Amino acid sequence: MPLTGSALYGALLRAHLSGGHDLARASIDVLGLAAVTEAFEGIGVPTRDVHVHDGLASPAALASFHERLWRHGQTSVAFTCLPSVASRLATADVPVFALQPTPAAIRSALRSAALLGRVPQA
Repeated sequence: MPLTGSALYGALLRAHLSGGHDLARASIDVLGLAAVTEAFEGIGVPTRDVHVHDGLASPAALASFHERLWRHGQTSVAFTCLPSVASRLATADVPVFALQPTPAAIRSALRSAALLGRVPQA
């Protein structure tokens, strides 16, 4: 299930509404730099101080990436695509928001899968 687009916008909105988070100083994992840049530019937030970890890594390495940046004061909030990373960060008191597919994205993916799996009648 892709977590770009509405999932990222949803997490950014939740962070903004909860207050106290400078979105321009965020860390984000798993998503590509292009997707992050597009989303942030779309809402008018500069990406100069946004840290993106888009390579493959273990949950422990991703949690370490976010926590190190936060402890050094380089970020104010973390966004992760992995629930296990969100749990580790919450335990370490790092402000974190997990990206979750929206119900509409799930329905769309299921609809596409159903259409692709449909066998034509002879």
